Amino acid sequence: MTIERSVALRRRNRRYIARTKPPCHLCGEEIDYSLKHPDPMSFVVDHVRPISLGGTDDIDNCAASHKYCNESRGNRDIETWRGNVPPPPRSYVTWRTW
Repeated sequence: MTIERSVALRRRNRRYIARTKPPCHLCGEEIDYSLKHPDPMSFVVDHVRPISLGGTDDIDNCAASHKYCNESRGNRDIETWRGNVPPPPRSYVTWRTW
């Protein structure tokens, strides 16, 4: 059984959360909202209770997170994820062109 998900609702939730610029609800660090996908530290909307475990797209079930934190969590609950979270990737910026 699949649940119909509204793209318009997901976009509205994303805009609503991005307007207030909260920190990542998983790691607690600030999110740089100017970073674009696929940067691992960019902003994504995380479902507090995963859709696969019965969560919904309601704003009460959505929170800001880093793309990296969200992907590393998968569909585990937050307490389980916090027990074995891998360190975030390092990104280096260089101006040298080869």
